[in-house]
Amino acid sequence: MELLDIVSFLKMIPVYIWVIFAIIIVIIFGQRKVWEFEAKFFSNGIGRGEVEIECTSSKFNKTENLTIEVDLSLEPDWRNKVYEVFLNGSNILNISAEESYKSMNRIRRKYRGEKPEQNDLVEIKCEQEVVFSSKLYRD
Repeated sequence: MELLDIVSFLKMIPVYIWVIFAIIIVIIFGQRKVWEFEAKFFSNGIGRGEVEIECTSSKFNKTENLTIEVDLSLEPDWRNKVYEVFLNGSNILNISAEESYKSMNRIRRKYRGEKPEQNDLVEIKCEQEVVFSSKLYRD
């Protein structure tokens, strides 16, 4: 078969077959959430934020990916500072001043800590002072 024969054969396949094929590929190679925890924060005069710790897994290669995502919406006086995220007193993430200079900050990194539990304490500190504190809840 020549290349033109292959291309003409592929063009003959109906669109709905291509859609079914794409859905099957997504199911086989797609990621699924194993678990996800989140904590939401609000502090008058400082801003608001959210911390998400999640574990996703691929059905194909059976590996688990742990990530932590921090969303911060900070007032102007609280931007461009160093922040530390703590889970039950253990530092799990440092946010540099270069990463916190905007009003809306989204930081996503690999998480290398232990699996969190429901009601674990999450604190965000700035200059050794707790500015946000909340408990983790399963999402």
